[in-house]
Amino acid sequence: MPRVKVLLFGKAAELAESREITVEVPETILYGELFEKIFEVEPSLNPIKSTCVIAIDQKYGGKEEQITITNRTEIAVIPPLSGG
Repeated sequence: MPRVKVLLFGKAAELAESREITVEVPETILYGELFEKIFEVEPSLNPIKSTCVIAIDQKYGGKEEQITITNRTEIAVIPPLSGG
C-alpha cells in the first residue's frame, strides 16, 4: 500500500500541530473512504471534520468517486477559510 503525505492547512495544521501527516492507503480507494481514513489516522482533526474537504491532486471529488493513489499523489485537508 502506498504511503502518502497529506498536507494540512489553516486550522487543520494548528490542531495536528503539523503541516503534514502520512497515511497508508490502498492503491484504489473511494474519495469518502480516504476522507474517513485521514481523520482516523489523525483524530486531532475531528473537531473540524464536518467542515473540511480533501483535495486530491488539487481537485475535489464526490464520496463515491474511485481514485488511484500513488506515492506521488498530492492530498490536502482544506478547512473552511476564515478571516475578512
